[in-house]
Amino acid sequence: MPNLVLGAVPGAEPTTGHGEFVRAELAPDAAHSRAGSRAWQAAAVLTRGKVNTHLFLQFHYSQPLDLSDADCLAIESWVPDSQSTPSELPVILHEEGGGDFIAETGRFLAAPGRERTFVTLSRFQLAGWSKDADGVLDRKRVGDIRIGWGGYFGVEHEKVQFSVALMLALAASLVVVAPAYADDITWDFENGNDHGFTLWSVSPATPAADDPTIAGDEALTGVGGPKGLSDAGSAWSIGRPDQFDGQKPAFSEGDKARADGTMEYNQSGLNHPFTLPGQQEVLLCPMMCIWVTILTMSTTASGIRFGAISP
Repeated sequence: MPNLVLGAVPGAEPTTGHGEFVRAELAPDAAHSRAGSRAWQAAAVLTRGKVNTHLFLQFHYSQPLDLSDADCLAIESWVPDSQSTPSELPVILHEEGGGDFIAETGRFLAAPGRERTFVTLSRFQLAGWSKDADGVLDRKRVGDIRIGWGGYFGVEHEKVQFSVALMLALAASLVVVAPAYADDITWDFENGNDHGFTLWSVSPATPAADDPTIAGDEALTGVGGPKGLSDAGSAWSIGRPDQFDGQKPAFSEGDKARADGTMEYNQSGLNHPFTLPGQQEVLLCPMMCIWVTILTMSTTASGIRFGAISP
């Protein structure tokens, strides 16, 4: 989902909450962990069959999390092969001093392998067992995140296992309205620096030598080589709209070029609040990927900007 920006959930080691007839084990899952996204494996054995059982991982925060800027929880989960448990993995947010709010994920424990699920925070509803003063989740006071399974009547000695890693997701359509200033972080994709992004294209460019006078990294865009933008892939940039002033665009469509062919975003009479794909301000820093959400900014406020052209 290219219109979502993922960020780490503040670190917390989970504990398990489980029923009387569940023997539980919790351990870090090194095989599925990566920087900024630590995975945990929860394994349960049912010690009695045909009784109501449950197991949840609980991430507790002594200082409540402020999730007011987030749009989704991004949940990566892994289920082992041959597991037939039909239960779903719901997620619960506990409001500090308030109630429990629950949302379904659509992730089932009988589906083996890896899945990434995005759960919008607007989907969380007050749980039937819980009470809250106003019945609405206060995103600024999230004290616990819990994910697991429950209400399951399995068989004795049955093993139920899953691994999970949590991240926050912020929609680009919300990020873009935030003002950008001179000291903001900028991802310019220059000189081989991919800034940790995975870049890909259905029609990849042929790498060309990096030219510091042209916006973007030509090893990614192919500009100047036998196959490059606009022949291959789409383009996007992140940062201020004027971050590439003084450089040449990857190609020359649009109206932000000066007489010498270099870009200048803030030109009198040429600052359009919205543009169509192919305009230079959308293409300041091309990188290779398939379609990106076509989303351009006003000339006075830009945090993260996305643009696309057709291959």
